[in-house]
Amino acid sequence: MFILDFDATCAAESFAAEYYIAENLKPSEQVLYLWTTPPTVMIGKYQNAYAEINLAFTERNGIALARRMSGGGAIYTDRGCIQYSMIKKGAGEIDFYPFTEPVAGFLRSLGLDAAVSGRNDICVGGKKISGSAQYMTGGYTVHHGSLLFDCDKDALEGSLNFDTYKIESKGIKSNRERVTNIRELLSDEMRDRFTDAISFINALIPELSCNADILRFTDEQKKEIFIIASKMFLPHETVFGSSRKFNYTKSLRTSGGKITLSLSVENGIINDAELSGNFFASENFAKISRMFIGCLFDIGENSDIIIRIKNICSENMLYGVTESDLINLFNIKQV
Repeated sequence: MFILDFDATCAAESFAAEYYIAENLKPSEQVLYLWTTPPTVMIGKYQNAYAEINLAFTERNGIALARRMSGGGAIYTDRGCIQYSMIKKGAGEIDFYPFTEPVAGFLRSLGLDAAVSGRNDICVGGKKISGSAQYMTGGYTVHHGSLLFDCDKDALEGSLNFDTYKIESKGIKSNRERVTNIRELLSDEMRDRFTDAISFINALIPELSCNADILRFTDEQKKEIFIIASKMFLPHETVFGSSRKFNYTKSLRTSGGKITLSLSVENGIINDAELSGNFFASENFAKISRMFIGCLFDIGENSDIIIRIKNICSENMLYGVTESDLINLFNIKQV
């Protein structure tokens, strides 16, 4: 077995490292890689980013976004979460147990009632502390899992989308399961031993590897990995383009009447928009609706959508409908 020694600065670089090992290095033995990320939301390959992520919250709090090459649900990670990757020769059917059971075994050795649960989780006392995902490439299986050691629960809850607006999508919705941090479940003695995620990683490594050799990338290999990260994992279209085509509908009661917004979005671009309701407009409502066609469906505070909303309100096109109303209609939360 090999243990990868690679200090990535973001999730995209770690995803690129996994991919590079499977596609280019093609090691004869399994590679173990333990890593952490700055605050990041990772979504599965087949998910709709707009349905899963509270984009206003992530932008406001500087939380990065990344899309995995594996399926599964959206997760939040930060320096209090531990990511573990295992790259193994052979690409057959997806099978999580050989990778998750050793991790559960380590947790049991710490006095926790840990067990592999469902298709890809590890639970302690019925509470989820780990999820996993897999994909195959280059004749290898790439397994990666996340361990909630001491993550920011407020950021976890805020960054994933719990709003009630309707998005009809062909993407897979994440299961919203009850989660907890490992550190909260440890005895006082164990909490003193494991003060942070790094100390936990240092204890986990020998449990998952035996007589392993250290694997390090050369400077030239790192350059190739950074290129892969920039081309495959960092672009906006990687995170949002895979959301495919979906419809978005939301209604709101305002002092100017009820207003409903209906959008059709494809590859992150609004290709059809309609405002309807019992409001009054100084302009043809179809003209107002068309203002949003062609906009990137980016609901951040400095987006094209916000610019058009400000234009509509500055010219009083919708009687009694405020800028705040329209922002809420697009589900953009005020600071």
